[in-house]
Amino acid sequence: MIIVSCVSHAILAAVASEGPSPDIDQLDDVVAELPTDSVTLKHMVLDAGFDSAHNHRLLREDHGIRSTIPPEHGRPPKDPDALPGDPYRRLMKTRFNIKAYRKRPQVETVISMLKRNLGDALRSKTIRGRRRDLRLRVLTHNIALALLWVFYRANDVPNAIRLVHNSAP
Repeated sequence: MIIVSCVSHAILAAVASEGPSPDIDQLDDVVAELPTDSVTLKHMVLDAGFDSAHNHRLLREDHGIRSTIPPEHGRPPKDPDALPGDPYRRLMKTRFNIKAYRKRPQVETVISMLKRNLGDALRSKTIRGRRRDLRLRVLTHNIALALLWVFYRANDVPNAIRLVHNSAP
């Protein structure tokens, strides 16, 4: 599970889980990994697997992050024109921000970059080892992006790269 800056492809937070599990339950953990002192998120775009009243409230009320999540999770309603009961899910059903959602494939691009550049599987047998492996891959990915910007586009370094680069210990 990762949170990605769509502007720079930098990974802002990552969490490894034990095997296949639904996305809907994992947002709390990955949002908790965000560095609050160096990164301020204003808007988060997620796929339909994260659609729940809890996730909208977590982002909007607890963290002040506007959420865009397609309201399609779960069983289809008996009446397709019926609006969800939760105000945030109802907002997604009536005024979905399609322009923001078009940036969602950038996350898939980063996942593809990770797999192509660093391998497609975590090799460790233990959850602790997989978490360590994931953190090293995220760090390697972000350092590679920072080096790319430093050596090839030194004048156009995006803020997200500066934040990731400056927040290293």
